[in-house]
Amino acid sequence: MEAFNEYGVVMEDHVLASRNDKEIEGIGSDIKRLSKELEVTKREGKKDAETIEALTEDWRRIHQENEALTTQVVAQKAKIAALEVERVQRDP
Repeated sequence: MEAFNEYGVVMEDHVLASRNDKEIEGIGSDIKRLSKELEVTKREGKKDAETIEALTEDWRRIHQENEALTTQVVAQKAKIAALEVERVQRDP
């Protein structure tokens, strides 16, 4: 009877160990899956960062071009105003 009880205890230990092994395998699979997802997310994040950087650089360039064009417009308006004043003075 004692041997049977010991056998029962040993079998219970094996069952618990088997459950733990399955849980460990499951956790290992989850870790692998999450690691792959993390790598994909990192790649996507890098692409997004590169896109943002490129768009920011485009915005800076366009902003500088806009400032240059605004300066040209102001200069041309000043020339037009000077020519109108000259015309008025010449042809009263």
